[in-house]
Amino acid sequence: MRVDLLGTLSVTHEGVASGRQLGGRRAQLALVLLALTPGSVPAEQLAEALWGEVPPATWRPALRGIIRGLRDALAPIGLGGEALIATVPGGYALTDAAEVDIAVAAQDRRGGDALLHAGQLAEAADAVEAGSRLSGMQLLPGEDQPWLAPHRRAVDQTRFDSLRIIAEAASGLNQHSRAIEAARLTVELDPLNERGHQVLIAALDRAGDRAGAVRAYEQCRTVLGDELGIDPSRETVELYLSSLRDRTLLGAGRLPTPTADMVGRSDELAELRDALQSRTIVTLTGKGGVGKSRL
Repeated sequence: MRVDLLGTLSVTHEGVASGRQLGGRRAQLALVLLALTPGSVPAEQLAEALWGEVPPATWRPALRGIIRGLRDALAPIGLGGEALIATVPGGYALTDAAEVDIAVAAQDRRGGDALLHAGQLAEAADAVEAGSRLSGMQLLPGEDQPWLAPHRRAVDQTRFDSLRIIAEAASGLNQHSRAIEAARLTVELDPLNERGHQVLIAALDRAGDRAGAVRAYEQCRTVLGDELGIDPSRETVELYLSSLRDRTLLGAGRLPTPTADMVGRSDELAELRDALQSRTIVTLTGKGGVGKSRL
């Protein structure tokens, strides 16, 4: 069984979804709070979430009625009674078998980090692809309950970390456009998080875009200075300086790394290969757009 909190609130069991038939506003708030809270939720905490700091005198029977209504709404998909919402001493809890989309995304993010550190780059990017599309505002949009705010921030953090993993993995796979796009999204999502700026600088540098890396650093320095009154960290500065170093001194070119196989040009490749073996300097000439840089 799975509870999806982001977007349309729904519960799915054995391939059948509850749809929108989950009761009114208070019933949905109760289900969301139960799904977001590990373990049980005391009845008093549920009452405060549903009615505010001063619930009505009749909140206990009213809460029991809301829970009963939720169970009745879930009965058609086989989750009536205590199959999903269990009564526990002092309150209620979702059963251990219930999956929650937000928790699954956070678990996938942790798995993606582990795969990234293990060098399994493609698998890491795939593991967090779904998490990279989430947004905290998808959690009960239109509701302004204070207790929702930290959970929305947690969803946005999961998205940030998922985008970071995609950017780092894609750079390692020489998928530079994908890496740069994901890195730019991290900066847009949280401009004050220096880690996103670092990922963007590194992705642009890896793609051979030195000017882009310089602009990304300047953007980081300006944002941190204007908003927080601080300078970039030593790690960010070192990353920036690394992108400025002349890698040709180390024998490595600054051309973008090819992302696909060369098609044709076998004669030209053979001629160029022979020339490079016998000459110190080789100049390749041709009209604009004929593929000199790629060759």
